[in-house]
This record gives sequence, structure tokens and C-alpha cells, in this order.
Amino acid sequence: MDNALLYLLLLIALGIGFALGRRERRQSQVAQPPKDYRLGLGRLLDDSEDVDVDAWLNATPVADASADTLFALGALLRRRGQVDQAIRVHQRVLSEPEVSRTHKDRAELELGQDYFSAGLLDRAERLFSRIADDSGPLQESALSHLVQIYERERDWPEAIAAGRRLAKFDKTVRHRLAHYCCELAELSLANHDLRECRRTLQRALDLDPSCGRAELLLADTEMAAGQLKLALKHLERVRQKAPWLASQTLSRVRKACIELADDRGYVAYLERCLPDAAVPGVIEELAEERRRQDGEEAAFAFLIEHLKSKPGAEGLARALRRRSSITGDELEGVRQVLDRMAEGSSDYRCTDCGFSGNALLWQCPSCHTWSSVRPTAQ
Repeated sequence: MDNALLYLLLLIALGIGFALGRRERRQSQVAQPPKDYRLGLGRLLDDSEDVDVDAWLNATPVADASADTLFALGALLRRRGQVDQAIRVHQRVLSEPEVSRTHKDRAELELGQDYFSAGLLDRAERLFSRIADDSGPLQESALSHLVQIYERERDWPEAIAAGRRLAKFDKTVRHRLAHYCCELAELSLANHDLRECRRTLQRALDLDPSCGRAELLLADTEMAAGQLKLALKHLERVRQKAPWLASQTLSRVRKACIELADDRGYVAYLERCLPDAAVPGVIEELAEERRRQDGEEAAFAFLIEHLKSKPGAEGLARALRRRSSITGDELEGVRQVLDRMAEGSSDYRCTDCGFSGNALLWQCPSCHTWSSVRPTAQ
């Protein structure tokens, strides 16, 4: 009896030991990925260019537990410009039957970004559209990417439609949508469809009441319609809403005032612009008005007075140019030096990324931000 009990306890102990051994071996297998996987991962993290992604994927256990790692590595490959390899990573996740629907949706989103980076916009659009139509947690991201695609394709109606859906999650997109409306309005204005132009610009102002570009285009629309007084009202709103755009209004205000025989109105407008910083052209125009009214000495005196309140190389060069026209070549050498100093400077700079140029651009060509390229000098 005692021997039988002893044998039974021995068998139970052997069984428990065997089970614990198998459990430890399983844990060891999970904790120690295949050698090819570890080597491939190390090369990827070391920026190696000679990684065989297909071989590495075959050695990689693809499951929900490893999906986030694969997404991170796919994004890393995409940032490096190895888009074809990133595509293979995300396609592998999609092809794995054991991966959950949640992770497959994420893989589709990542794959759409791969296609976008590769310039395959039609494929990216299809993936993002499917995700955007599903009211899941990735809808906002998919809509944001769709807006980028339509913006790149300059498909403004589609960009506006997708952007309005995105605005439910992100109100800041309304600023971009207003510019999309302005792009459409410019097409209508070029076709002399003034009614459609007004309607589209009103949509722009509904989306972003502070949109100075929309007010500027409304001024152009009313000038095309011969409604000069109404155009002047819109130009005044440009100055109030976006003082940095005032330089774009000067020729328009002057033209309207000349046609209305209101010379004083133009000077008054210039004087209202004067306190605002970085409005190119205002000082020159006011100096020219002083010259027309009271002569070169009055124009020079005005420039010197302004220079006292806002000193700078550009302002000094402006004054010297005016003085040289009075005294001849007396100060011409100094003016030329100042002009050479200003040659390397730019009239406009992006407030977001620092891109610089000599022309106003509604969208920065570097960072693609709207209304960020602004004047740098007075």
C-alpha cells in the first residue's frame, strides 16, 4: 500500500516536472526570436541598406502581438525613402489571416501612406476612402490624408468635401478650406463668372471670417463688375483682417480712387496702412505722394522722419535714393553699398519653416502651410 502510494506520488511529480519543462521551453521560444529576425532587426536599426526585407519578414512572427513593431519598422522604412520595402511590410500584415481586423485597418492606413509617399495617389485614395467611410478610430487620420491627396491633385471640390468631414474632428482645417474656396473663386473670376465667384468667396468667409485673401478676391470681383465703392470696402477689410496683405491692396485702391476722382482717399488709405509693420510699398507710395504735392525735398524729409522712428538699412537706402535725385551723385556710393547689402535679403518669408522668396505665395512650397509666407520688410 505504501509502495503503491509512493509510485503514484512519483508519477505525479514526473508529470508536473514535464509540464513545467514544456512551459519553460515555450517561454524561452517566445523570449528568443529567430536569429534571422534579430539580425535583420539590428541591421534596420543600424540604417543598413542591405537588409533582405522578404527574408526578414519570413523569419518574423506576424501576429497581433508583433503588429505594432511591424508598423513602427514600416514607418521607419518609409521615412528613409525605402517605400517599396515599407509596402511589403504592411502587405505582409494584411495577408496574415491570424491578424485582427483592428490591426488590418491600421495596416491599410500605413499602406495608404506608403502609396502616398510613392506618388501612387489613386491607390492611396482608395484605401483612405474605405477607412474614412468606416466610422472607426482611424477615420480622422484617413480624412486628413484624403484632404492632402486632393490638395496635391488640386481637386478643390473633393478637398472641400473631405475637409468638411474632417472639420468635425479638427476645426483648424477650416482655414485651409477657405483657401480651397479661393482657388475655385479665382477660376470663376478668370471665366468672368462673377455670381459664382461671389458665392464661392462667401463660402470661404463662412469657413474662415478672417480670410484676407477672400476679401481681396471680392474686391477684384466688384472691380470687374464696376462696383468701385464696394471694392474699396472689401480692400479696407483686407487691411483690417490681414494687415500684412496691405501691400497687395495699394494698386487696387489707387486705381479705384483715380476712377472715382478721389485722390485724398488714396492718401488717407496709405496713412491708415502706415502704422502696420512690414507693409512693403506704403512708404514709397507716401513719399511719392509728398513729391507730387510739395516736391522732392518734402518727400526726402518724410523718409527721414520715418527712418527716425523705424531705422533700418532698407529705409536708409530709400532715403538716399531720394536724396541722390536731388543732389546728384553726392551719396550715390553709399546708396550702392546699401543696395548690395540688401541683395541677399528676401521680401517674403514663411513664418512656419523659414522658406524665403521675393513674391507672395498663398501656400508655402516647402511646408505647404497656407498664408504663412509674409512680408519681411517695410
